[in-house]
Amino acid sequence: IGPLLNSDNAELQAVAAEAAGLWKIEALRGKLVGLARSAATKPGARSAALGAIANLGGAQSRKLLRELSGKPQTPSVRMAATVALARVDLKEAATRAVDVLAELTPADKPEGLFAAFLSQKQGAVILAKAVTGRKIPADIAKIGLRQASASGRKQNLLTAALRTAGGITTGPRKLSDEEMQQMIAGVRERGNPVRGEEIFRREDVACLKCHAIAGAGGKVGPDLVSIGGSAQIDYLIDSLLVPNKKVKENYNTLVIVTDKGKVHTGVKIRESARELVLRDAEDNEVVILRSSIDERADGTSLMPAGLTEKLTDAELMDLVQFMSQLGKLGPFQVTRDRVVRRWRVLQATPDAIYRIRRTRHATAATDDAAFIWKPAYSTVAGLLPTTGLPELSRNRVTPGAKGTAFVRCELEVTTAGKSQLLLNSTDGLTLWLNENPRALANVMLLDLPQGRHRLTFAIDLSVRKTGLRVQLEDVEGSAAVVRAVSGK
Repeated sequence: IGPLLNSDNAELQAVAAEAAGLWKIEALRGKLVGLARSAATKPGARSAALGAIANLGGAQSRKLLRELSGKPQTPSVRMAATVALARVDLKEAATRAVDVLAELTPADKPEGLFAAFLSQKQGAVILAKAVTGRKIPADIAKIGLRQASASGRKQNLLTAALRTAGGITTGPRKLSDEEMQQMIAGVRERGNPVRGEEIFRREDVACLKCHAIAGAGGKVGPDLVSIGGSAQIDYLIDSLLVPNKKVKENYNTLVIVTDKGKVHTGVKIRESARELVLRDAEDNEVVILRSSIDERADGTSLMPAGLTEKLTDAELMDLVQFMSQLGKLGPFQVTRDRVVRRWRVLQATPDAIYRIRRTRHATAATDDAAFIWKPAYSTVAGLLPTTGLPELSRNRVTPGAKGTAFVRCELEVTTAGKSQLLLNSTDGLTLWLNENPRALANVMLLDLPQGRHRLTFAIDLSVRKTGLRVQLEDVEGSAAVVRAVSGK
């Protein structure tokens, strides 16, 4: 494990650090401390090192975590250290957490800090006491409220404390019968499904984090591919404004407290005589030994109340109109075309920008440790919009021109053979199949062996004027079976 902690690969460092903590390898404490203190350590590896130090336990661990969770450390380091401190000293961590929360912005992603307390039996109560009488930014308090709601447990003390600390006076919106009828009429008369799809796809609304359309997206909630064909408008409005009012069958949550005080909340995937498997709000599968379960209770919806607070009435009407069209004949019906719906988008981090500009575009087709890829999804029509894609490589020839973005998708071949790949346009595109460059055409013949294969596209945003649509088709006489990998 020791040599792996020196790796240049941050992901490998993080896994090694986690192992060192779980196996309590005291001899590696020095290396873990070095990773935790070094400004050169990537955030994921640093968090893993801090967590490992917490797992090692003892006075040394507490002293270091207290030091790194306070000033003059940066907010990101303080947050990571506080998360680790919560494993060994909840009360001290709660006090530090409030100090850190007061300085954070939503871009700092404080969700993990709230989760560190919500995942422990008394964590929410202890954090609520620490927050009482303090002030934190309203946007940070709203994130905490969403996390508390998504925990599946009634967190009344924490909810009240966060509302007061953030100066939040509004709450989940409940419509009277008259207001509901007015909203239904507004959806029918003024709701625009095109704008509604754009709202559905917005990162701050986060619909695709938990819900999929035709298999592309999260699995925490039901796939919405045909929701409009089975749900009335009033049901859709209620589901958005008051998620706990009507929870779809098989998506009720369980709240599990283990004999070590750890809290797990999620939708049950399966259960055997030995273990229970849940899917949590982050779409992760959590395996719990049944022998370790101390408490078990029904929970609330994993969809946080108040997600629509940031939407105007007009935006809410557009969103509901879009959802009401899913599954009906028309432009928002998912066809049988085998289009790519799940993508990964290369993020424009300083490391990635440096690597692309110092090497070549083909580097994006590799598994370079400097790259961070985040999920993106095609529209119902199967088009990946290019608007808003991160630009990593500048166009140095034309002043003011847009740069280049990089996206990738996967194909799974269960039976080898020939198939066709259809592109809506080759404008501004460069393609690599796995790590090999591939000549482009609107219709391309593929002859792939069994297994998974990756398509990486470089998109020159100054040239391409439309989104990207990639479709698979069979070749007559070929036995090939190929599908686009979907999911989150």
